[in-house]
Parts: sequence; C-alpha cells; structure tokens
Amino acid sequence: MIGAVLLVEQTFVVVAYLVRRPARAVTTRLDDWLLAFGGTFGGVLLRPIGAHPHWGVSIGLVVQILGVLIGAVAFLTLGRSFGFAAADRGLVTRGPYAVVRHPIYSSYLLVLAGYLLQSISVWNALVIAFVTSCNVGRAIAEDRVLATSAQYEAYRCQVRWRLVPGIW
Repeated sequence: MIGAVLLVEQTFVVVAYLVRRPARAVTTRLDDWLLAFGGTFGGVLLRPIGAHPHWGVSIGLVVQILGVLIGAVAFLTLGRSFGFAAADRGLVTRGPYAVVRHPIYSSYLLVLAGYLLQSISVWNALVIAFVTSCNVGRAIAEDRVLATSAQYEAYRCQVRWRLVPGIW
C-alpha cells in the first residue's frame, strides 16, 4: 500500500494536464519551469525504504487520503485552468481556493508527509524537502504571474494564505 495513494494523486495531475485550457500568459523564466519540473516529478525519487512503523503506515495512509481528497476537490474546482508552470488560465476563487491560494500544492504536502510517515528515512525526508521547496517556489511564481490582474490583488487580500491556513 505504500505509494498507492501517491499514484492516485499523480493520475489526477496527468488527467488535468491533458484537458487544460490555453493560458492567457505563461512564464518564460527558466527557473519557474525548473521549479514546476521538480515539484511535479520530484516525488518519483521517493523510495519505500527505512522504517515502516505500524502507526506511521496507518496515520500516513489517513494523511495521504486527506491530501488526495483535497487535491481532487481542488482539481475539480480548477477545471481546465490547471497548468504545469506559472500561467494565467483564469482566476478560480471558490471551493478550496477560498481557503488557500494554492490548494493543489497543499494537497501535495499532505500526500508527501503521509508517505514519509509510512516510509521513514533521511532520503525520503530530503526528497520531500526538495519537492516542497519547489512547490513553494511555484506558488510564489504563480502569484507573480497572476499579480498583473486587479482581480488577483483583490483575491490575495481576501485569501491571505498560500498553502497552509494560519501559517503561509
């Protein structure tokens, strides 16, 4: 079961990418594209190595399922506005986007944290730190691309948190 939920979450990403709508504006910065690549594909470096305590496998599964559910709702709410790198495909402000500005990255964080609880190792912790850092960079890049819109400024004032309510 270790990794099965991660596979489900990545399937959402593939489907969303295939049905996405064209962007009004897409970043041309190489670093934004590298962050997108690391945040999307860095998880393939995770390995089912290290400790697998029963409590970690059980709690990790619950955390991963919560992450996938949040991600699924975020993907469904976003619809065809999903993209790989920072772009403007239209502003979505309902559902989980009324709580945090980047709920898909929040869902990644939960899925990855759950995986780490299931398969505790320094390697996996480093991979998760890398992927999370990339997704934090992606959130900042997306905010920068969307900041050209007056609607987005109003949205930013209304929804203060990027990934974790009350923290960031």
